[in-house]
Amino acid sequence: MIFHKKKRYQMNVAQADATLQKVFAACKQSPNTTSFDKILLRRQLNTKLMDNMLVLTAIILLLTFLSPLGIASVNAVFPGKESPSQVTLLSDNMTDGVLCLTLSGSGILYGDAYQETETGIVEKAISYDKNAGTICFTYYGTVTNIYIPLENAPVFHLVLAPQ
Repeated sequence: MIFHKKKRYQMNVAQADATLQKVFAACKQSPNTTSFDKILLRRQLNTKLMDNMLVLTAIILLLTFLSPLGIASVNAVFPGKESPSQVTLLSDNMTDGVLCLTLSGSGILYGDAYQETETGIVEKAISYDKNAGTICFTYYGTVTNIYIPLENAPVFHLVLAPQ
């Protein structure tokens, strides 16, 4: 058979200690002051510590991999918090270089909206009406990024490009 259990050898500790002392005497070394059984005990303690550390490492690794399964989603932890509502662009109107956008949805911060052109001009909205859901910007005829902040949500971003 290719695979077989290794034989476990037993040794006589007293005889091994006597042999070790003879080896030291033959090599003209000072005799061993620590008995052979204490040397074996130290070796066993060192391997037990390493075995325990391996088991502890395996448990920590397992817990690390399983921890995402135990973390609850934010909606389950805070059921009172609602997800942000959808914001949609209902219509847009351009008259005399002024672009007016009509939006629907809740949590729109009209007063904090601004635009940024590709030439670097950054300015706030010219006017806005929260009740009607309209917001107006000056249009310069270049690529323009319009940023409209929302409550509890990322910024609503529109990109306008001339035709």
